[in-house]
Amino acid sequence: MIIPPILAGIKAYQEKLETRYVVSFFSILVVGIGSWCFHMTLLYEMQLFDELPMIWGSCIFVFDLFHSFTPPKYQNLPMILCLVLYSFIITAINPPSVPVKRSPQLYLFRIMTSDFLPLRKPRNK
Repeated sequence: MIIPPILAGIKAYQEKLETRYVVSFFSILVVGIGSWCFHMTLLYEMQLFDELPMIWGSCIFVFDLFHSFTPPKYQNLPMILCLVLYSFIITAINPPSVPVKRSPQLYLFRIMTSDFLPLRKPRNK
């Protein structure tokens, strides 16, 4: 996931494709570098360098997908704002200085699951 996005990004640039394609290949490159760094070190900071670019890259690809079916020169500002806001919120709740045991994601998951626990039906024994 490092060499192919570089080659594809260069080819997209040479073919004068839209900038969003070059940015998409660049996001795959960053995910590849982050994944390589994490799997070489297994450090929490490198795990963030692996996971956060996946979130950002996914938002870029969602934008690309929806932009493919819109008329030329059309900008869906609410969608762009939601994707950017989502990326910033996920990045903000994952500070690299927070140990894994105190990760805000674990607390959010606990809150989310505890809200749904009363809805579960008890098992019949």
